[in-house]
Amino acid sequence: MTTSNLQGLVTVSVHNVIPSGAGFGVVIGSGANCMIPSRVLYAADLSIGDLVRCKLIDNPSVEYRYKTPFMVAYVDPNETAALRLAINGGAAPKDLMQLDLPLEQPTSTALEAALAAWDDEDDVVEPAPEPAPKPLTIFDVRDMVTYAMKPGGAWTVGDLREAIWPDEEFGSSDPRYKLLSNAVRDLHGAGTITAFGRRYSQDGILTGIHYTMFPEHVSITWTGPRV
Repeated sequence: MTTSNLQGLVTVSVHNVIPSGAGFGVVIGSGANCMIPSRVLYAADLSIGDLVRCKLIDNPSVEYRYKTPFMVAYVDPNETAALRLAINGGAAPKDLMQLDLPLEQPTSTALEAALAAWDDEDDVVEPAPEPAPKPLTIFDVRDMVTYAMKPGGAWTVGDLREAIWPDEEFGSSDPRYKLLSNAVRDLHGAGTITAFGRRYSQDGILTGIHYTMFPEHVSITWTGPRV
């Protein structure tokens, strides 16, 4: 079950508030971390130590979801008030501190009994699995080639492979290499890039075709016998 179809509420303990106004909490029962946006924290007047009843959604920041899987989307004021009443007579931790009264921590037995009234076991959820990577298509690789060639210069297919996948080594039998070759061919056929014919290098070795997006800016110097 993911948070997208979770109908009930869960209990969250607020354990940190950062200078930006946002907060962080722990889901009672699963121990999962959750982020509390500043607008929710402010609207519910929450502070460190609060226990609240709330609705969770998946953390919209995918890059942080592996360590903070959820975000508090809504705090239910009625159930939160009832939870506070069951634990400390209705006062929030912040209220007790302002009254300069000792903040008594409920015994584990009392806290477990209070939380059991809401029966959160059915609401404990696991974060949604990361979606499988979308298969690479010829359209994706054409965009990659265009982006790589925009600064100018002349490129071989090998040059483009190194620019697009700088940390990976693979040969012409790899599906990505075949996609890259087809993408370059398609762009050349469409007139998006220009091809320069084969030539000999200074060592007399016949080199591959070079491609450019801006042929007017490329100067060719022939070395060795011309063919």
